[in-house]
Amino acid sequence: MGLNNLNKQNLSKKIKYHFPIVYLLFKPNKQMFKNIKGFRSIKKNNLFDEEFYLSNYKDVKASGMNPIIHYIIYGYKEGKDPNKDFDGVYYSHKYGDALSSKLSPLVHYSLYGLQENREYKLDKNLFPIIPYEKVVNILKKLNNNLPKNKLIENIQKHLLNSNYPINKDCKSNKKRVLYLVHEKIGSFAGTGFTTNDIIDNIQDSYECYILTSNGLELELWRKEIDHFEKLGQWDVHLSDNLSLDKNVNFSKLLYSKELMAIYFTILVNLNIDLIHINHLINHSFDISKVAEKLNIPIILSIHDFYYICPSIHLLNKNQEYCELICRENKWTCGCVNSSDEISLKNTINLWRNESLKFLNRCSLIIAPSNYSTEVYKDQYPEIKNNIKIIEHGRNLPKRLNCSLTPKNTPIKILFPGHISKHKGSLLIRKLKEIDKDNKLEFHFMGTTYPSLKQYGKNHGRYSREDFGKFVNNIKPSFIGIFSIIPETYSHTLTESWNSGVPVIATNLGALSERINKTGGGWLVDYKSPQKVYNQIIKIANNPKEYEKVVDNISKIKFKSKKEMTDEYKNVYDELTSHKEIDYNV
Repeated sequence: MGLNNLNKQNLSKKIKYHFPIVYLLFKPNKQMFKNIKGFRSIKKNNLFDEEFYLSNYKDVKASGMNPIIHYIIYGYKEGKDPNKDFDGVYYSHKYGDALSSKLSPLVHYSLYGLQENREYKLDKNLFPIIPYEKVVNILKKLNNNLPKNKLIENIQKHLLNSNYPINKDCKSNKKRVLYLVHEKIGSFAGTGFTTNDIIDNIQDSYECYILTSNGLELELWRKEIDHFEKLGQWDVHLSDNLSLDKNVNFSKLLYSKELMAIYFTILVNLNIDLIHINHLINHSFDISKVAEKLNIPIILSIHDFYYICPSIHLLNKNQEYCELICRENKWTCGCVNSSDEISLKNTINLWRNESLKFLNRCSLIIAPSNYSTEVYKDQYPEIKNNIKIIEHGRNLPKRLNCSLTPKNTPIKILFPGHISKHKGSLLIRKLKEIDKDNKLEFHFMGTTYPSLKQYGKNHGRYSREDFGKFVNNIKPSFIGIFSIIPETYSHTLTESWNSGVPVIATNLGALSERINKTGGGWLVDYKSPQKVYNQIIKIANNPKEYEKVVDNISKIKFKSKKEMTDEYKNVYDELTSHKEIDYNV
């Protein structure tokens, strides 16, 4: 990076930090003037704890932004808190005008809620946690030959006789589903969006609860028609440290006495009929053990490879796709900080042994693609008859035709999403270094890590509703999805096709499966940047082939949200009525 670019970056950081009002003026939107007024009110009333914010969120300090401005524009959307007491998600969902205002919760509170003495955090949990020792004692004495409802009824009677206050939260006679997610309410990404889409379409038949965890706090919410209601919050202490030790203590890593007690308390008080696990990151495997004892069926949705390898993304020590060569007894996994191959092998084998126990406790495993299904079947042959494919469905905006046939250079390529190392940031950098004649023009929307600013133009963050608008403004010839690890699905691919733009993607996982099936793009070898570069130039010089791919995209049919959720509802109905599931449908 040249000296001028460095000076520009330093100047930009100074403006962001020392002249926050100027920064807001350069970020014009409908809330701009209220944000400026709110910023001043927050400062005046001392509502923001800068030290707390910067010490808890290291990325903010690295960005150079004024921390209050960061929270106002980005932080609240990421589930960040402005101080140790203010719960922005609780405040927004407690008050409809705050949620609909599109302002950050603290700005709304500073302008309106403060004067009206509004609540900004949960005062009391819906029910106290049953002590772990009592939970263990109850589970030991259970007669789980009884049906689930009778089991729960007996436990509730026992607890009432022991002076434990049962709170059944009875709002309806609907069956009840508990969802486990690893994203906080208010900062949902792909997994959370899918969960919310399912809930929105089954609420007529099911009462829906969500248990979220960020590894520090567990939060229990009930979904109402247009908002979430918070029912409980508990501090937890989970470890995800796969250390240098030769014998990793998986009893502490994957199991937790405090979480087991919390899970049991929730399941018994709410009389949950079905558990749908969207992810167990920041949760513990205890949920499956408790559910099995209580005869509550579990659905597991697969979104990545967490239950095969704790690296999640199947990266080796060089931050490259490991290609699962551990199946050939070669051990290069980057998830464990160990130079000892025996220790590494033992750790991964222990992980898989515990994961297999968990998977076998699940009533049904749902995967979004053939590829993800086959990977899990190959790794765990014992579960092959317990996996069902339900492709993700979306209610997408009106289809667009944002593509621009590449007639002249530079060739515009857009890279959307969070472009980190495993999403191809290093491959993108190498491509631009090869591009000595500037035949390629790179554009980014979202975030990049490491920073790719010097290699193209970053158009900033976007919401999934605005994907098409961004693409239409940029008018790229191609959208690049350069993940160096296999995807299990890729919503970005769906959004790209809905924008009418051909995709160049790495020849891995569900990207390869979906592009081969539809003809909606081209596949490249991520291991050879030079080959990728040559292929892009070749494609750009063949307008007939390009137009054929554009035509292929126009014929792709996307599954709707209703089509997806109807499949989930059928599964829910079958499991809660104890019918046999047809895995081939």
